[in-house]
Amino acid sequence: MNKEIEIKIKLTDVQLDALTAWLKEHAHYAGEKKIVDYYVDNPNDSFYTQAPQGFTDALQFLRVRVVDEQQFFKTRKQRTVDAQGNTVDVQEDEFPLADYREELERLKQQGFTDQIVIRKTRDVFLTNGTLEIAIDRFEDNVLPTVVELEHRKERRDVAKGMKDIYAFLRRVGITSFTQFDRGVICMFLNPDYNFEKEVVL
Repeated sequence: MNKEIEIKIKLTDVQLDALTAWLKEHAHYAGEKKIVDYYVDNPNDSFYTQAPQGFTDALQFLRVRVVDEQQFFKTRKQRTVDAQGNTVDVQEDEFPLADYREELERLKQQGFTDQIVIRKTRDVFLTNGTLEIAIDRFEDNVLPTVVELEHRKERRDVAKGMKDIYAFLRRVGITSFTQFDRGVICMFLNPDYNFEKEVVL
């Protein structure tokens, strides 16, 4: 598995407008993508567990992603948490698919009969080939707008990669924001649980 170095944050409308304006001027716009994510689970051997804090946790998950009805991927992620339940790191394996429908049917035959579908529109920006900034807006507002900042350069040092991400936010002028400690599927499974923490750089 590859180590994922990223954060997911929520900004105020003013901050989001300022970030978007900065990206349009200083970063490469990689376009808008229509994404459909199929999160699958085997109810007889579920990925999801009950966290001590009382929410349904998705420390592992399996996803089939459809991008613009043209590109298809299967992704498996595994999150490591500390004794307090805070994320330490996330490992990711992603593979291209020839046909997502065939893959979903294959998984169904293997017992992955539970399916959660999340649709979103993603605007993607790239900064000097190092950071990818994705602004995700979810269909029917099932989740708030999420800004994902990911270090695309291969790194083994998570702490250094995170330092680079926070340095970028300072450079843009964003020094306080709301950060999510879990991913989209976990937030979707627990609409009444607060995964937010306030960060001041």
